[in-house]
Amino acid sequence: MCGGFVRPDTGSFWYDGKEVPFFSPEEARAAGLAMVFQELSLAPDLSIQDNLFLGAEPTRNPLRVLRRSRERSDCKSVLDAVGLGRIDIRQPVNQLPPGQQQLVEISKALARKPKILVLDEPSAMLSLAERKHLHGIMGELRANGTAIVFVTHHVSEVAELADRVTVLRNGALVESITGRQTVDQIVERLGGGGIPAPHWPQQSQVVQNPDNSAADLLSIVVPRLDGSTEAIRVAPGEVVGLYGVIGCGSERIASIVSGQASDAASVAMEVEGQKIAVNTPVRARRLGIGHLPNGRAANGILPTRSISENLYLRPRSRKQRASLAPTGGDPDKELSEIGVRYGNAKDPITSLSGGNQQKVLIGRLLGSDLRLLVLEEPTAGIDIAAKADVHNLLRKCTGKGWGILLVSSDLEEAIALSDRIHTMFDGQCVRTYSAPTTGDMSSISADVVGATHAKDREEVL
Repeated sequence: MCGGFVRPDTGSFWYDGKEVPFFSPEEARAAGLAMVFQELSLAPDLSIQDNLFLGAEPTRNPLRVLRRSRERSDCKSVLDAVGLGRIDIRQPVNQLPPGQQQLVEISKALARKPKILVLDEPSAMLSLAERKHLHGIMGELRANGTAIVFVTHHVSEVAELADRVTVLRNGALVESITGRQTVDQIVERLGGGGIPAPHWPQQSQVVQNPDNSAADLLSIVVPRLDGSTEAIRVAPGEVVGLYGVIGCGSERIASIVSGQASDAASVAMEVEGQKIAVNTPVRARRLGIGHLPNGRAANGILPTRSISENLYLRPRSRKQRASLAPTGGDPDKELSEIGVRYGNAKDPITSLSGGNQQKVLIGRLLGSDLRLLVLEEPTAGIDIAAKADVHNLLRKCTGKGWGILLVSSDLEEAIALSDRIHTMFDGQCVRTYSAPTTGDMSSISADVVGATHAKDREEVL
């Protein structure tokens, strides 16, 4: 409604001291309001430069002749502000990893030089270091007079950044509070007394071979920063995390394991002890590997299909093709078991919140014949309660003996869920943390921004 995309049924909208309902996005933009949506609104086949100025191209005369030189200059300036100053602005957006696409989305809003900036889950796909950079940008904007409406489920960000907090629960206003709040105060209002954290066993029940060695579902060899190699292994019932900033290499490992990478044959990889190149998603599925991609709107759900159709888009065995048919299943029972809040299973999937859409996608995997899950950002952009539900669903997976390769930019989540964390930087493994704790956070953060490698080099010199 703020951006003019939806007209309010009731209530009023006041801007700059006047009641001004925006009846279109153009009206909102003309008034100086810019929005960054939770789901990306970029044109994937267009270049970064074209995306930044789509619909707001600079002109030099009334005939609206495009000034490409000015575009390039403005484009590089705004990208530099979000840490993408070295990127090639001519490349298509769809060639960027999701985190960089999110930063381009933010840059697109900043290019409008807004008076009010509405950010809807802007850090959902960003790593800890990138979130800190975003917080710095927000601080500069605020100091220069830009008002910011910040929608987020990262409660720690609210406590750190917000001058005034409005708490919503189940679509209704709970309370508006002026002044900085603690995390506990916000969580109590969000959960109506608090949301219990999901119980997660400190050590997973790893399946053992007769000789007491772990029976690996997956082993993939990656280079280390020190010049050696590291075997990333996942055993049944185990969660192994990959953590790093955008472009660190964890996304590529996920692509290779899930059959999305064209050069999979060049990587030393074993599945259940057999040397195998997983060169297609179909091949991955037949090997019992399931994939939850990053960006559920673009890569996960079928937006024009119903909730039940999205749930049943899965092969019943490793040799079957995917089908939308329920094949005798009970969607209401399955949706209830995975905690989806919905009206009717025949409603469109887009009628659900982001958290409930994510639970449907995980439920799709739970109903398949799998052994290993590759999960990319499984809780990005969902609220605290939905995150707890997702964590418990993942526990069900490990309880069935499935292994999980977890790619998460949420460091607290990665530590809470992982039996081991491999930190990644510049396409290489930095260190491995067994049974990681919050006490490792500083060391892990140093690893993923190159500080560990720089320190090691200084010591050598």
